[in-house]
Amino acid sequence: MQNKYMKQVFLFIGEEEFLIKEKIKEWKKLSVDKYGEFNVTYASFDLPDRDVSGYLNQRCTEIASEILTPSFFGDKRVIFIENFPPKLTRPIEDSQRFFMRILSSLKELPEENVVIISSFLPDKRTKVYKELTKDYKTEIFNKFDNRELCEWILRRVAKYGGKMLPSASGFLAEYCAGDLYKIDQDIKKLVDYKGVEPISERDIESLCIKTSMVADFALANSMSDANVQKILTILHTELNAGSVPQMILFKDIAPTLRQLLQVIYAVEKDKDPKAIGMNPWVFNRWKSVSKKFTLNEIKEAYLKILEIDEGMKTGKIETSLNDYRMFMLFIEKFFWEMFGAGFKKA
Repeated sequence: MQNKYMKQVFLFIGEEEFLIKEKIKEWKKLSVDKYGEFNVTYASFDLPDRDVSGYLNQRCTEIASEILTPSFFGDKRVIFIENFPPKLTRPIEDSQRFFMRILSSLKELPEENVVIISSFLPDKRTKVYKELTKDYKTEIFNKFDNRELCEWILRRVAKYGGKMLPSASGFLAEYCAGDLYKIDQDIKKLVDYKGVEPISERDIESLCIKTSMVADFALANSMSDANVQKILTILHTELNAGSVPQMILFKDIAPTLRQLLQVIYAVEKDKDPKAIGMNPWVFNRWKSVSKKFTLNEIKEAYLKILEIDEGMKTGKIETSLNDYRMFMLFIEKFFWEMFGAGFKKA
């Protein structure tokens, strides 16, 4: 039997927090504009360090009461409930019973009340989640794929009154490693600077700060193409910009290999990005690269990097201030072997 309050309760969930918050922000503004601040109520779960059970007991009772309270003036009343059900780091006795108070109150919702519930990365195994998604209208906000992200960037630029070259949208997505919060801030900055002139890749390089993963992506793209010359150009650029060999090894190359290991493992074990704690957009970028190697090949490559580091510490690989030619010879040998017969099967 269909819940008769289905049209009065809305659920916004998913793995992209920025999009969920944007939706909530939009609905809050519309609600206040239409019904006035007095008829709009906000509630959330901010778990304390201690007495979590006592907090949940009290908070669920308070929110259930808010849901059941009708509008005093016969107008619509809108209740926003964020972070429900809350993510618990450890099992809390009676927590599900407390949460069910809120679900029970939704089934007795006054006709003039509307409830909007939001949850970032909710636990889909819980009874509360299953009940909510079964009974009420649910909108899911998942991570974009590459095409969707580029289209979203172009729409976002237009929203702020600017223009962007289509090729620059993909460049900005990579520059920010798919982080919508950073992309949004950079778009505002770029539109303020360019006005109605189209934003280019050069503008992004000039005005925006790279995320820590951009160097890794540049290496990943080059490795995907087995383009050793491009890889070496990237690393030479890093050295010329002031990096030292140890930074090249453990800021650029080692993280690249570690992420490849994670993705290869996940693909082989049929695990999703969440299972290995990786951003889905980052995971998808690495996936094509990971297909070129096995776990053992990347493990062997990682050991070779450690050997180069040890060689510099013991003097087998000579380096001096601003003279890293010997180091780069070993790095060049490393990458030719990685994409040749040394690490890969013939």
